[in-house]
Amino acid sequence: MPRAFQHHEHWYDANLRSVSHTAEMIYTYSTAIHGFATRLTAAEAESLATRPGILSVLPEQRYELHTTRTPEFLGLGDNSALLPEADVVVGVLDTGIWPERKSYSHADMGDVPSWWKGECEAGANFSTANCNPKLIGARFLAKGYEAAVGPIDWSNEHILVLRHLAHTFLLHSMGPRSMNIAPCDK
Repeated sequence: MPRAFQHHEHWYDANLRSVSHTAEMIYTYSTAIHGFATRLTAAEAESLATRPGILSVLPEQRYELHTTRTPEFLGLGDNSALLPEADVVVGVLDTGIWPERKSYSHADMGDVPSWWKGECEAGANFSTANCNPKLIGARFLAKGYEAAVGPIDWSNEHILVLRHLAHTFLLHSMGPRSMNIAPCDK
């Protein structure tokens, strides 16, 4: 980032404005990678890619759902002794969180780790009360979907029964019972 900018978001905005007067930043990233998400025409994206300091411009990739059986997909099954007892936070990108499922039960679990700095964000049909000591974080990230497809019709239940079109970033707080998968969730 050039020294003329006090914050990386100002630099992103200047670069974006240099190629489009109508595009808006959808998300900005600063933890694992520095960058931003926006919606551009092919010509605008090509122009942005030539700007000094821009390392890459990546087109959106759409992914299809690969599994509805994550524990089996990860090879966890019924083996609660797979990992030794420890406080571990696992990040999962999920397109349909059902906090009512038994696998999110926090019975017999301790408190959320004191070092946890994440947040539980409310979204469509999801309140902060849905988070607990096992489901310790959730983010509602529908802006990218809406930028590509258009506004989500939350009343259209045959398309969206509960949180299925919004990407939800969830974090499990793993303790001694975390690997026990409830039989009805298999």
